[in-house]
Amino acid sequence: MANNNRDEAIKLLNKYLEAFVSGNEDVWLQIADLCLKDNKCQQAAYCIEYIILTVPRNINFVTLILYNTLMKIQWLVNFVENLLIYVRTMLELYTAFYIQINILII
Repeated sequence: MANNNRDEAIKLLNKYLEAFVSGNEDVWLQIADLCLKDNKCQQAAYCIEYIILTVPRNINFVTLILYNTLMKIQWLVNFVENLLIYVRTMLELYTAFYIQINILII
């Protein structure tokens, strides 16, 4: 499914949620899945958190799966943030090294 189609599907599912407020865990899961396919991890995490908060407090297999999915999404988000920090640091080091080399050559 192309990004445009996924975005349109998310919009339609959101309209559905506006009309039918309660008992829509499956719709929230569908939105989370579409968001993950578009690398919208924070939006997907929001959907999973919403389901966890609206599901009764008894711990069952589905709840454990939801927590596991949320954990993976949060790890991915933090991984990307840490990767960006690492890349930024490496660029700064390479820039400093390049400047030192040019100063030594001149």
